[in-house]
Amino acid sequence: MKQTIKRWRDNSPLMEPMCRLLRATGMVPARLWHHLPFTGTADFLVAGNRVRMNHFGAEIENSLFWAGFGADWEGTTLLAWERLAIGQNVIFDVGANTGLFAVAAKAASPQAKVHAFEPLPAIADRLRANVALNGFDVTVHAAAVSDSDGTAEIKLMQADHEYSASFEHMDWMDTAEAISVEVPLIRLASVIAQSGDRPDLIKIDVERHEPQALRGLWPALVDGPMPAIVIEILDDESAAAVAAEVSGRGYRTYVIREGVGIEEDTIRFVPGTMNWLLLPKGMSGPAGELAAQLAAKGRISHAELSGMRPRSHSQPRNSN
Repeated sequence: MKQTIKRWRDNSPLMEPMCRLLRATGMVPARLWHHLPFTGTADFLVAGNRVRMNHFGAEIENSLFWAGFGADWEGTTLLAWERLAIGQNVIFDVGANTGLFAVAAKAASPQAKVHAFEPLPAIADRLRANVALNGFDVTVHAAAVSDSDGTAEIKLMQADHEYSASFEHMDWMDTAEAISVEVPLIRLASVIAQSGDRPDLIKIDVERHEPQALRGLWPALVDGPMPAIVIEILDDESAAAVAAEVSGRGYRTYVIREGVGIEEDTIRFVPGTMNWLLLPKGMSGPAGELAAQLAAKGRISHAELSGMRPRSHSQPRNSN
């Protein structure tokens, strides 16, 4: 019976309009909406612009629909990304998954050239669908980012709403749901050389393969400004390797504590956190303002970041 109800809830065409009516009341608590996913469209605001994503019933999409951008799932990271993206010319989303950071970057900086990298064909298709849903111009690379060009075997999880894949060992790889597939490999330096698009901002989330992604970036950045980087760090080994990669390149490093804020720190693995912010010198615009505030105070709270958001429309949860 439970499974029957769940299937109806996830797939019924009545769920989306019902959820939109409930959201409009602004009275649905998180403990309830976490159990109200549906198949349809999630909408939310980025830099005052409405963004839509296909809602397949996953936690990320459900969080965006009910709580809004920057208010729940990786909220502090998303607020920092929004602020950093405004006014940038070239933005890379490495490990783009279904495209949240890529479409958010385009909404925050419509004139930017956005490149999104996602190696798994089925997920890359969802990424393209989300880009098309917003009418955005985003270059999608169906390839894994590493320190070489070619092909390699990657492991992925076969499960509903589970989008994890990695070249490095993860605990879930020891389960029966893990399989291997061959995917194209590409260096960011190769993309920069071919396109002429030197990134101002990069997000790297490739499940412990971040050091290799950085190693494949640096050859294209031997002179000129360095990009701001939002990067995931999941263990001590990754932390040490990322720290070695960025050493001597002029970055100030900050740990992102979701729902709390951003604080200057030496790169290391911090249990309970995933994302770090690496800021170079000489940034301008809203990104430069954020960098200057962090450099002066060493920290910024989630509430302060939220207060810096452009607000030209009502929040999604207050609309139908």
